[in-house]
Amino acid sequence: MYVVMVAPECAPVAKTGGLAAWVFGLSREVEIRRHVVEIALPRYQNMRYLNVWDFQVSCHDLWVPWYCGAIRCAVWFGHVHGRRCSFLEPHSADHFFHWERAYGYHDDVERFAFFSKAALEFLLRAGNRPDVIHCHDW
Repeated sequence: MYVVMVAPECAPVAKTGGLAAWVFGLSREVEIRRHVVEIALPRYQNMRYLNVWDFQVSCHDLWVPWYCGAIRCAVWFGHVHGRRCSFLEPHSADHFFHWERAYGYHDDVERFAFFSKAALEFLLRAGNRPDVIHCHDW
């Protein structure tokens, strides 16, 4: 089975609370049961990049429809303690994830709505057809 987890945080690279540890732990347990897991995360400006191995751009031009236009994203790929992770980085004047913290801003609803849409666009573009998409709230 192929499982994609779409989450706003995952320990130890992007952690603000218990959700990060939960996402990492659940992904590990699902892999122990011989399933393939990939985690989709926002690429935050303040991520702990030292915990990401083989960090590289896997897609330069993912276009995500947004309002009356589209926003270009880059998608980065790396391994976080064995977990396969894709990091979505929107190139927008809105600077969705270029803040000191992950949450607590006036545009949280818009930022994470965009992230959710970008994660789905990425799955479609990559031709990935997961058996399960496990979404986590922010």
